[in-house]
Amino acid sequence: MESDRRVAWIHEAIGLRRLSSNPSLQRVFTGAFHTVFEALPAQAVVLAPDGTIVAANRSWREFAATSSLSDREYGLGENYLACCEQAIGVGSEEAVRAAAGIRDVLNQQKKSFSAEYPIQSDETERWFRLIIVPLPAPSLAAVAMHVDVTKRKLAEQQLREADARYRLLVETSHDLIWAVDELGRFTYLNPTAEKIYGRKVSEMIGKAFVEFTTPQEHEKDRDVFQRAVPHATESLNYESQTHRQDGSTIVLHSNARIFRDELGRFTGSAGSSRDITETKRAQEALRASETSLATAQRVGR
Repeated sequence: MESDRRVAWIHEAIGLRRLSSNPSLQRVFTGAFHTVFEALPAQAVVLAPDGTIVAANRSWREFAATSSLSDREYGLGENYLACCEQAIGVGSEEAVRAAAGIRDVLNQQKKSFSAEYPIQSDETERWFRLIIVPLPAPSLAAVAMHVDVTKRKLAEQQLREADARYRLLVETSHDLIWAVDELGRFTYLNPTAEKIYGRKVSEMIGKAFVEFTTPQEHEKDRDVFQRAVPHATESLNYESQTHRQDGSTIVLHSNARIFRDELGRFTGSAGSSRDITETKRAQEALRASETSLATAQRVGR
């Protein structure tokens, strides 16, 4: 029977002929191989040296039952390489590359091969990871496993989309968004930095933030940073005067988040800063007006 020939071929492929002198051990090895092969959560098939599918595990048969393969004995007897090379539509390019990788394993030019590819069905795209590993010598056969990685792919896509939305918010924010390392050197600045400092972002990355404060504030800000960081728990709020390239001075109010490693050592900080120069000027003007009014009232008594 055809099924008997397939079983015999698999026995030969995994090297059981070498154990023929010990029937008991041969039966144990056969049972172990069959049990593991059937129990694999991945959809797996055994490929003959020419790429023909000669065995399929339970996961493969269950998946094939919902596709056209159910009408062709779950793909048994089909040439896997030919199916890959003749693929059309979504994932066809990946299929052709997969065929080349499988040939390399079957020809012992590679120890293994893996690739990810999409499958379009019922308007739903699913992703699988193909893993090809050779069976033990002297066989030139291989096992092809298909692991469903759709959930991971969807999570990665959602992460990329969330990152893109976050980056858009950061890049278009009117507030200064920044990050510094453990020495207070800028590691990130959003485009607003050029408006705030009057300098190109590329000129500031890698330099300490205190280099852009006023000469009068330089040492004070460095001292505040060095004293506050060791004692700050999660956040730090402070004001600083920034020296712009054109010589003008602006006042920034910053909210910073402190980062530490597993030993509690400071590793950096990130946060946002808002230009409150006009607010400060308005407050000073109000105080001056109130002072003048109080003085006038005292004189008039």
